[in-house]
Amino acid sequence: MTSRASATRSERRSRAELRRADNEQLLEWWIADRADNVRAELAERYQQMAQNLAARFANRGESRDDLAQVASFGILKALDRYSPDRGGSFESYAVPTAVGEIKRHFRDHAWGSKVSRGVKDLMPRVRQAEEALTARLDRSPTVAEVAAEADLPAETVDEVLEARRMFRPNSLEGRPEGAPDPAVGDVGIQHGVDRILVEGLLDRLPDRERTILEMRFFEELNQSDIAERVGVSQMHVSRLIKRALERLATLVERNE
Repeated sequence: MTSRASATRSERRSRAELRRADNEQLLEWWIADRADNVRAELAERYQQMAQNLAARFANRGESRDDLAQVASFGILKALDRYSPDRGGSFESYAVPTAVGEIKRHFRDHAWGSKVSRGVKDLMPRVRQAEEALTARLDRSPTVAEVAAEADLPAETVDEVLEARRMFRPNSLEGRPEGAPDPAVGDVGIQHGVDRILVEGLLDRLPDRERTILEMRFFEELNQSDIAERVGVSQMHVSRLIKRALERLATLVERNE
């Protein structure tokens, strides 16, 4: 059967039939047939994902409705590009794609008035210095260390880091006012959309950090239980969680 004939068959499926199908079935039909009505149904199903992603970037000068529209565009782009041969679920591919679209939206519409061109140009240099120091020191470097490595004034590095923090997802970096410092207390990761994204990046962490994050956020063990299981102090577990989340924040930023 030709692809056109297959698509025609999908297009003849009733609205009720599309509604009864689960997401996995719809994705199979979409991959096989590329029928517009299946694509439209999937786009509607993933509207909540778009809303959740928009909420993570709220209160940064752009309306949530606009951000949800940008996220929806990213999800449609993911639908058009997704193939099961990539490995992993559609959601694990769609979330980073939509997040990338939101970040591009901020760069195009928000950074122009808030971040100088010079600061933007220095971001890769500062990131490279951070990565080199993290690998060398096996910990997160201080601002002074990054400044020395990048051969920049500490004040400039501070400005670059602050500009970068403005556009990181709240779930991995920000914390509500009054919440405990992650170096002392636990850091929460939202379930649902955030979990899909983080699970897609955990394999890129060192084994020990990945294991501890899995215990904390997916097995939902507290720090004391983790410390007992791995044979270190609770304070050391807290430091490892903080370092792992900082690495994840950097990975999310680069995963566009």
